[in-house]
Amino acid sequence: MSEISENDWDLQKILGQGQQVLLPAGVRLDQALAQVLPFSRSEITRFLKAPCLAPLKQPSELRSWQAEIAALTGKLEEQQLPAASILQAQRQLALAYWSWCARKPSYKSDKDELYFFLPPLAALDNYFLQAEYLPLNIIYEDEYLLVLDKEKGIVVHPAAGNWHHTLLQGILYYLQNKEGDNVKPYLVHRIDKDTSGLLIVAKTKAAQSRLQADLQVHAVKRIYRALAEGVFSESKFKIQGALGRDSRNPLRKAIVPDGKQAVTHITLLKQYVNCAYVEASLETGRTHQIRAHLAALQHPLVGDVLYGAKKFPAAVNLPAGQCLHARKLEFTHPITLEKMAFLSPLPAYFNSALQLAENGII
Repeated sequence: MSEISENDWDLQKILGQGQQVLLPAGVRLDQALAQVLPFSRSEITRFLKAPCLAPLKQPSELRSWQAEIAALTGKLEEQQLPAASILQAQRQLALAYWSWCARKPSYKSDKDELYFFLPPLAALDNYFLQAEYLPLNIIYEDEYLLVLDKEKGIVVHPAAGNWHHTLLQGILYYLQNKEGDNVKPYLVHRIDKDTSGLLIVAKTKAAQSRLQADLQVHAVKRIYRALAEGVFSESKFKIQGALGRDSRNPLRKAIVPDGKQAVTHITLLKQYVNCAYVEASLETGRTHQIRAHLAALQHPLVGDVLYGAKKFPAAVNLPAGQCLHARKLEFTHPITLEKMAFLSPLPAYFNSALQLAENGII
């Protein structure tokens, strides 16, 4: 199924312009939409009461639409109209441009179907990014970007089931209180809720675009520390497997023939009785890449129940979720071109897990 772009989370754009989605054969429509859109299944069920889906014969149909919406947006931005006014104008163009149909939430097809989805107008006011106070561990800041050290358990951006208390909302609060309402954060990359560690956030669209271009050509170095189940037979190896949606569980990624290229380099740091302390270096940056790659080798990350790891024993006092820490970042500053390098110490939960591994408890 088509996913919201990993490198350009822009909720307002999705709400205003719509989102292309693919309904796989045999899958309920409400379940499929909830996997790729920032809404819950109950919200989507309400949306589907009105025509909000435009059938597409092929992805190329979007090209002329993208040109139309880009031209409209450019003209309105030149007039310095408020964001809400621009979004409503984009919506009116969408309603006039596409042929819309209604589908029941339980609708299934015997073949893959492509749609353009547009949520109702009432959703616009409910899901704008709202600033909320959140303690932040900012380890570097200048006028163009921030580097943060994220705690385990913090969601990076709003999505279905996590509309509040996200890192992005905390950064927006911080920036507005420091620099005024005209400044907003732009995500460069993401890490999962239960992954801790380093994250770059841009303060300008230009800085975001340049950093994301560097990510695309593997010019941003990202190194993780992880604790994985099992005994490793090699001290250093490369995992090269294209990742896509796991047909058995849409919440997971898996190595699939038609997936996106993904390469992870693994170095064994210490082998324990039941698990291994490893360093993982990303050559690409796919969703759940380290988690899915190691799980494919029968070495799921400790605590990563979604990917088949054992549940912690009742006596183990560790937070739920994978033992994965984004430890090191190296990149070229998008504006000054200075070489930047940052190192995050292992957090308390990870050190506790290593001690438990040393003692053979996990």
